[in-house]
Amino acid sequence: MSILNIFCQNLGWINSIISQYLDIIVYVLNSDSSKNFVVCKEGKSYVTSNSSRTTFKILVDADSCPVKDNIYKVAQGLKIPVLLVASTSHRICSENDGIQTITVDNSPQAVDLALMNYVAAGDIVVTGDYGLAVLALSKQATPLSPRGFIFTDRNIDSLLLQRHMEAKIRRGGGRTKGPKVFTAEDSQRFAETLRKLIIFKLQAQTPGVEKGFHPPEG
Repeated sequence: MSILNIFCQNLGWINSIISQYLDIIVYVLNSDSSKNFVVCKEGKSYVTSNSSRTTFKILVDADSCPVKDNIYKVAQGLKIPVLLVASTSHRICSENDGIQTITVDNSPQAVDLALMNYVAAGDIVVTGDYGLAVLALSKQATPLSPRGFIFTDRNIDSLLLQRHMEAKIRRGGGRTKGPKVFTAEDSQRFAETLRKLIIFKLQAQTPGVEKGFHPPEG
């Protein structure tokens, strides 16, 4: 089989990502993070100024996120603001200082769209969704999985292709391995990676500070 045939057979994962996230991709291509942004809250849209940004934030794909407590603890200790975005079926309330919660409706990709409305270069985006990770990378943000691995331009293509191939096998009646059980080790790795990543970003904003953090990649 020629290389061209192999390439053509595996274009499906690219098409699936584009079709699934088309509305968000259009927004990303036309957005300017230095201007105002739109936050979708309770099914409505609110225009908020983005001109007051002085540092990065942590944005969380909060539906079924298993590391919210880790995020609260690390972010509060290092005084980093957090934005949680969840659908109405996963309503989340937090009384922690510096943590904002936005609830969107249950329409497809509502959480992803709200996150992309708010994300800017330098932010940390906590998500296990490969598609959302791609969009975060396009905004020059740093996507971090709940297992403590960072999505990068070097690994995201292979992860997307693997997901597509597994879905293709299942559609054909085959069976694939499900996700591994989330463990205490995963939770600890996430907390350690998040803390080191925040410190690295803070140091990057300080002239003359040596940088040497090499985060684990997915």
